[in-house]
Amino acid sequence: MTDHPSVAARALEWAATNHPTASVQHRAAFANGVALLVTGESGGYGGPSIREHAIAWSLGTSKAIAAGSLSLTVLAPSPSPAPGRWGFDEAVRHCEAIAFGELDPELARAIARTETCRDDDPDDLALVGVDPAIAAIVGAWMSGEHGRAIALTHLWQAQQKANVCLVCGKRLAARNRSGYCTTHREHNPGRWRKKA
Repeated sequence: MTDHPSVAARALEWAATNHPTASVQHRAAFANGVALLVTGESGGYGGPSIREHAIAWSLGTSKAIAAGSLSLTVLAPSPSPAPGRWGFDEAVRHCEAIAFGELDPELARAIARTETCRDDDPDDLALVGVDPAIAAIVGAWMSGEHGRAIALTHLWQAQQKANVCLVCGKRLAARNRSGYCTTHREHNPGRWRKKA
């Protein structure tokens, strides 16, 4: 069994059995990490997350390269086997400590600065200094769940007693109750309603 979906499913089942109280994000990072090491393919459940990237970075020295809209992470050679050359049990042992153990704060911050991370445990976000509520709002916008993003923004605004644009987060004047700045007012669904 070396096809990616079955390896990821087996790893997720192992995580649920052996770490039942771990967060969904940690179990997904573990399953994706094991599948990466065994099959050489990334992805599967949620992600990418800080811990999922930490598993990949553990294979060697990582360097993020960005040029225009293209970004690439290059791993320098290491004594570890390359992705796709691991046995399942070996990959489980390697990924377990990274996915479920203590995360090095410096490593977590380096990953958060250089990699795309969308599916992180709230404790991991706090470790790198990101407000989990803001991360959830941005994640919803990026995934196209605009209704959810607006609802999360309203909730955050109520908790913070803040009045900010639902699209860009710019602080609005106290009298602006539309939820949109002048740049983004065309996003307001109520703007186009006919008045009776």
